[in-house]
Amino acid sequence: MSKSEMTEILTALRKTHAMLAQQATEIATLKATASVQFRRIADMQAELDVLARNRARRRTLLTRLQSPPVRGADRRSERE
Repeated sequence: MSKSEMTEILTALRKTHAMLAQQATEIATLKATASVQFRRIADMQAELDVLARNRARRRTLLTRLQSPPVRGADRRSERE
């Protein structure tokens, strides 16, 4: 193998190495961005879960307020 061929191969390897290093940086950036987005999604899902629980509790309370009082319910709750 001649010196010029080795130089060409070395040059090609350096270009490939630089390209791979750049891609690795881009991949790391994309992973970090995805991680942030997954955290945001998890936070939003937690907020939705709280809203759903609050909605269910509100429905329960409204149902209790709209239903007629049970006779003797006040006396039973005082004993408890």
